[in-house]
Amino acid sequence: MTPLMLVFCLVSIIFCEAVAIYGVIVAIILQTRLQSVEQTTTADSMRGGYAIFASGIIVGFANLACGYIFQLSRLN
Repeated sequence: MTPLMLVFCLVSIIFCEAVAIYGVIVAIILQTRLQSVEQTTTADSMRGGYAIFASGIIVGFANLACGYIFQLSRLN
């Protein structure tokens, strides 16, 4: 393995770890926001629930894409 390839793989690993840590931070923030939402089904609570769900899906797909790109970088 060439030094350039080794550096490229290390950068990919560090980037994936940073995205995973970001996912954990977002999960903690969403957990605290979820506890503050009312239990009744008003328009505001529904909009908040969908916003929390969408942000979780976005972070999840970002982590999935990061892992896929890391795997592609290992193949080349």
